[in-house]
Amino acid sequence: MSQAPTAEFVAEQTFDSLADVMPLDGMPDNDDMAERGMNEGVWMRTCAVILQDDDKQLFEKFKDDEAADFWLDWMEHLQKFIDVQKCGLEILETCHMRLLVCAHRYAMENFPEVMTDNGGAS
Repeated sequence: MSQAPTAEFVAEQTFDSLADVMPLDGMPDNDDMAERGMNEGVWMRTCAVILQDDDKQLFEKFKDDEAADFWLDWMEHLQKFIDVQKCGLEILETCHMRLLVCAHRYAMENFPEVMTDNGGAS
């Protein structure tokens, strides 16, 4: 039977470095980030315009084979953009979780009486 991990259990966990998985040399520079930010804004604005159409209006955009091919291609590019965004969120979430674990570990080592009584995390 498996039970929910306690804060103490989580604080004891260790993680391998991700430096080999994602070398910092491959991270985007300022120009890449500026372009990514502009691309994100364009995608968000375009999607917001599309979402204003009701089903009938949106379906009418698929008026012929050429238009349908355009929208299918557009959807493929949107999916690639979504996948990139998800990858970025995974990096941020993983970093956030590891910092939380370290903060909890610090508190357990330096303030054990607060962390183990009813007023602390459990």
